Amino acid sequence: MGCHEDNDLVLKMRGVGEKHALIEINDGDASVTALEENLILLAVEVMHGSIPLAEGAKTEIGVASFKFRFFSDGLAKEHEHGFRKGSSLR
Repeated sequence: MGCHEDNDLVLKMRGVGEKHALIEINDGDASVTALEENLILLAVEVMHGSIPLAEGAKTEIGVASFKFRFFSDGLAKEHEHGFRKGSSLR
């Protein structure tokens, strides 16, 4: 995900890098990896590198916030996301 058009998830927002992060799911375990020098806020902690994602994990990338949900049938039955005017990453 990032602000560049060739990402699977395009976030044209302040504080989001061209190729900001990568979400991976392997054998039922999910993680998000900050690419290059980009930052991800998990709960209230600034993170670098790869971060495991648990059910309900709340993350911020730039001014976008996400709550991750996992479903056994692979279909998202609900989702939650939001955008704030300011970022916690200053």
